[in-house]
Amino acid sequence: MFSRYSAKLAKRLEILCARIGCETGNIKEADRKGLRCFVIDGRVVASIERTAALGEFRTNIHLGGTACIVKITAEEKALVLRSAKTLGLKVAGVDIIRSKNDP
Repeated sequence: MFSRYSAKLAKRLEILCARIGCETGNIKEADRKGLRCFVIDGRVVASIERTAALGEFRTNIHLGGTACIVKITAEEKALVLRSAKTLGLKVAGVDIIRSKNDP
């Protein structure tokens, strides 16, 4: 059952990436920071900016990263909601890396 679920989720992720244009070229712009937006029932209920510890690129709190509450833009909110909807998720934590051009 888990493998079928994983395959279905992988396909949804593939579709999502095709729709929103997943890119990794702007990661250097992240400057060890990333957003995590929390979605419940089609609403963004909270957003935090996580910052990686010095010498680390991952923003995980358990690796020494820090977090603070942030307000996201309307464009970021739309992206987050579209991501959760495309994956069929009622509860989700959606990560965004901000760039100079797009979230």
